[in-house]
Amino acid sequence: MKRGSLGKPLAGARGGAPLRSLCTCSFFSGGQGRRCGQEQARCGGWRKTQGGWRQVRSADPPSEAVSCPFAVHISAERLGRCLAFLGVPWWYRYPMEQSKLRLGYHLVAFLDVLGQRERFKQLHLPKTPVQQAEVAEVLQQTAGFVLELRKIFAQQFTTFESALTALKAHTTDPVAPNFVGFSDSFVTSVPLHSEGSPLASIATVFSALTASAVVMLTSLATKHSLRGGIDVGLATEIGPGEIYGTALERAYLLESKDAGYPRIVIGDELWNYLNLARSNFAAQTTPESKTITAIID
Repeated sequence: MKRGSLGKPLAGARGGAPLRSLCTCSFFSGGQGRRCGQEQARCGGWRKTQGGWRQVRSADPPSEAVSCPFAVHISAERLGRCLAFLGVPWWYRYPMEQSKLRLGYHLVAFLDVLGQRERFKQLHLPKTPVQQAEVAEVLQQTAGFVLELRKIFAQQFTTFESALTALKAHTTDPVAPNFVGFSDSFVTSVPLHSEGSPLASIATVFSALTASAVVMLTSLATKHSLRGGIDVGLATEIGPGEIYGTALERAYLLESKDAGYPRIVIGDELWNYLNLARSNFAAQTTPESKTITAIID
């Protein structure tokens, strides 16, 4: 491939319009070398170094202008079009922004409403008033019921926190678990690595457990089947209320593989966590520790 065949080289460091560019030095080789550090600093472009992709900014010191022996400069937009033409997936075309993700232990409850798929398979677009009434009834018993359970989750979190009047004397940290619903499934999670009050952390755990129990009883009372799994494991939060990791996997496997029939199964790691927490706080003499021990018991 000839030098500059994928795009016009940028102007020198002392002249030309400031264009955002991508240094493709590691993609191509050539016989002539050139310096691109100053030019990239002027353009605010991306450079690939031994440590990975990094963005060189105009405010960087002169030492950032490192030697680049095989420089081919093209615009990032043109590079993206070229790689797309070659069939390169989009996530390889541009450097990814590094997210601030944190790994830690989380409690995760995964609950799933059973029988929804079978009822939805019976639906067809209604053509008569009678069919419209039948479809409306099925939608109310499926999608409508799922929406109602989501409201119950939110209401239960609020009710649980408002009832903890004594807790407010020890901490002002919130005790509402994270919650997200997708389709007919619900995921409640609690980070166990919080830097806040340990009393608030254990109270949040029991808020999640209580809400899961209330939703289970509500489902049984309305003749709907619900199955769930709750466990503790490593995970990270990738969005508001969204959890990713083995903690979610364990809860899902408990629901899908171990539960078998409408019930909520807790995992070994959750049981170990509760026993360890009780032993730890029972050995302390502070009023807060006594309160936590009483909650677990």
